[in-house]
Amino acid sequence: MQGPMAGKFAVPRPARQLRQRDPADGKQSDGKQQPMCLAGVFGGAHSGVSETTTSIFLESAVFEPTITRRTSTTHNLRTDAASRFEKGVDITKTFDVLQLAAAIIIDVAGGDIASNYADVYLKPFEPQKIPIRFEKVRAVAGCDALLLSNEKIIAICEALNYTITEQTNADFVVFSQANKTDVLREIDVIEEVLRIFGLNNIPIPNTFQNAIQIQNPLKPELKERIIAENLISQGFSEIVCNSISQKKLNDIYFTT
Repeated sequence: MQGPMAGKFAVPRPARQLRQRDPADGKQSDGKQQPMCLAGVFGGAHSGVSETTTSIFLESAVFEPTITRRTSTTHNLRTDAASRFEKGVDITKTFDVLQLAAAIIIDVAGGDIASNYADVYLKPFEPQKIPIRFEKVRAVAGCDALLLSNEKIIAICEALNYTITEQTNADFVVFSQANKTDVLREIDVIEEVLRIFGLNNIPIPNTFQNAIQIQNPLKPELKERIIAENLISQGFSEIVCNSISQKKLNDIYFTT
């Protein structure tokens, strides 16, 4: 939850104490303070733009996907903003987006930029190395080197704007991208390669191999239950008696 603006800054804070929702616009309020919005999910009424607005505070932010998803589901607000932020967005493009938004506002509505920008970048994005094995790509795809060669795999990765390093005849290394927050493992990159290569280009084999699972013998209690259910379906009645009895009666009726 983003709280009320203090001076020229938007102050993020958690929404743990919020209890009431304004049905007119989904705004959250604890009855004392007036937060700005549900960060990455939904805007507020008093902080929104109206016909009388003359000054606009622009924020280009990246919200943590897990927190955004939890906030959206907790308040049952499935918005376009939430659907994007909860999947992850490119953290390196926030300033470019901010400049573009300001330029569009000036071009459409007129006005001037009245202040400098403030950039808070606590944890800059650092690309991670992702080793890729050529044979692993072909094994997942189910085809040979004639159909999906090393050169073809490299060409697809380059077309996807991956930086190729440490290439050998057996493997190579790519770097993760800021705009693909869910591509961090070898199998993720392989999925990207096969998506571009086309699953329709992978031949269907003539035979399929399948492991048949043999069920273990039925347990005695399960056999008893099946027999009882069959007898009940034939019109019999089932009686379950209390197994607790006096020892002297047990000795009389159940002597061996």
